Amino acid sequence: MQKLFKLFSVSFAIILLSGCAVLDAIIPKVETPKTPDAFRASVNTAIASGSDNVVKKSYIVKKSYSYVVKRWKKRANKCLSQKIKTTTTHGYGVFANTQVSFKDFKPSLKVMRKKTVLSIQMKHHGKNIGSNAINPPGGAYFMVLDAIPLKGNKTRINEYRWNLTMSNFGIVSKSIVNWASGRSKSCPDYQKIW
Repeated sequence: MQKLFKLFSVSFAIILLSGCAVLDAIIPKVETPKTPDAFRASVNTAIASGSDNVVKKSYIVKKSYSYVVKRWKKRANKCLSQKIKTTTTHGYGVFANTQVSFKDFKPSLKVMRKKTVLSIQMKHHGKNIGSNAINPPGGAYFMVLDAIPLKGNKTRINEYRWNLTMSNFGIVSKSIVNWASGRSKSCPDYQKIW
């Protein structure tokens, strides 16, 4: 009886996994935004359609534009360029399926006279069943922040990011806004996102 149960469990797992592969084959591939501008536009479109899977916020910090840019230059690569390991288990007992994946986070900083753009991309390595996204080199954009100079030694920070149910990307944006305001120099803990 126990051998029969094991055989059934293995057969069920094979059918389930092959079903996922079939779904991956028939679900069309979707291209993710290729640039920070395209990511911003997609966030605006999602918000206009009523989606709560994205966030758009604006902050005013009482620091000069040059101060904000200097802080972002100093912290961005040091704090935001990371590789983390995540382990996910689905199911229980003999039906348990554990997946290990790695995520590379790649920041980019583009400084201009009237705006600085800090964007972060995330690239997955490992098995991700059900992912049909076609991402740009460096991975999918998940956050873009703009710093814009204002009068009176102030700077506006515009934030555009994902807001997914199982993830807390606000941890990263909070650190970046804190750098701009001078409140903190601490790096975000990417492990706390999931």
